[in-house]
Amino acid sequence: MRVIAVVAATGEQFIYDEPTGRLILGDESMAFSKLLEYDSLGALSWPSEEMRAWAYQMAQLPSPPSVPTSPEPTSAPVEQALVAGKKSPNRAFIIVGIVVVVLVVLLGVRSIYAGMQKSAASQQRLDFYATAAKTANESQIFQSTVPNIVSAGVFGQPYASIYESANYPGQAVVTVVFPTGNTGFQFVFDPNSPTETLGLQEIKPGQVDSSLTDWNAKVDSSGRITVNGREDASLP
Repeated sequence: MRVIAVVAATGEQFIYDEPTGRLILGDESMAFSKLLEYDSLGALSWPSEEMRAWAYQMAQLPSPPSVPTSPEPTSAPVEQALVAGKKSPNRAFIIVGIVVVVLVVLLGVRSIYAGMQKSAASQQRLDFYATAAKTANESQIFQSTVPNIVSAGVFGQPYASIYESANYPGQAVVTVVFPTGNTGFQFVFDPNSPTETLGLQEIKPGQVDSSLTDWNAKVDSSGRITVNGREDASLP
């Protein structure tokens, strides 16, 4: 057995079995005319031109025509591919860059907006505390307790805080304690109703809830309470 020709696309072999005189492709017998149909399409690879001429003789055909040739490859597709390969990453980088810039801008705007909201909320809270401080200073019950003790100078300078009530939103808890005297007071005011005192109780320093011990206010020598950062008497 010998290989007569090879199908270029698949690698299949046309084999000539000399004892039987059969032409075989895979497991099937083939006529030489079928072999030459492949050749007419330029689909075969021949070991030599002599082998090709012999196959035409076996098929009882004239001498074979010249072997069909494929067009010479040019460098244009390769160059185009290289250009496309260069352009595509650049375009991708540009798109990614734009997306990154947009995201950075959006995050920056969001951060600024969040900061503005936080600042506005902080200022609103400080205004609430300042209003509560003025309410306390104008309250008769506050004036009859804290300033009198402060002016006496017996228990030293007090600690003070003003926070919104956890139990009653919109109402302010004013805490003033005298550590050396182990005494203090808690007032509950409604800043929207300056003349009304909602509650008063005596309290010892150790009884003050931890949420109220970040002393954000102070009492001056005359017994007037102000909020840190809003020592002026003016209201928002």
